[in-house]
Amino acid sequence: MAGILSTSAILSLLVIGVFIYLFRTIVRQKTEEELKTDFTNNVTHELKTPVAVALSANDALLNYDDKITEKQKKYLGIIEDQLARLTGMIEQILSLSAENRSTFKLNIQPIHVKEIVYPVIEQQKLKTKKQVNVICDLPDHLVIKADKAHFTHMVTNLLDNAIKYTEKENVQLHITGKQEKDYTIFSVADQGKGIPEEHQKNVSLINFTGCRKAICTT
Repeated sequence: MAGILSTSAILSLLVIGVFIYLFRTIVRQKTEEELKTDFTNNVTHELKTPVAVALSANDALLNYDDKITEKQKKYLGIIEDQLARLTGMIEQILSLSAENRSTFKLNIQPIHVKEIVYPVIEQQKLKTKKQVNVICDLPDHLVIKADKAHFTHMVTNLLDNAIKYTEKENVQLHITGKQEKDYTIFSVADQGKGIPEEHQKNVSLINFTGCRKAICTT
């Protein structure tokens, strides 16, 4: 009986020890998650103030100064678009921190592809010292259903990578888009060195001769 009681006591202590360890681990993870959420909320809220001030200053220059030139208006318009985009990204971060990712929903809406692509092209030309020449073959009627902020981010990344990884100072880009039955193919072809062969298996929807593609459902 002494052996049985000793074994039972040891097993009981072991179960209690495991329970305490699991409880402390869960509490620690919850605390870390709360700290991360608080940090994200604080940073994003702090970012909203300078962005709002910059937007107001840009709006004052754009709409209340009669002496600015058309070229200055063009650049101020680009600044306004980027600040608005930054504001949208901050709001998305706040939404993601407030909601569980599994319940987060995209804002799907019809988007005219040209209305997104052309401003992004101008923005990319401004931020690089390279000479960028773009041939844009996008139908006027090309419309997709997507989240505007995420689609803009995707297009920006495609063009940014195309320019960044083209070693020549004279960058030639060819942007095309076409509507298929159930989806739309949007591609950015460049003259870069492409993706190393050992990494190609990790990338889908890509033409390894230098054409980066994205498929958007309609």
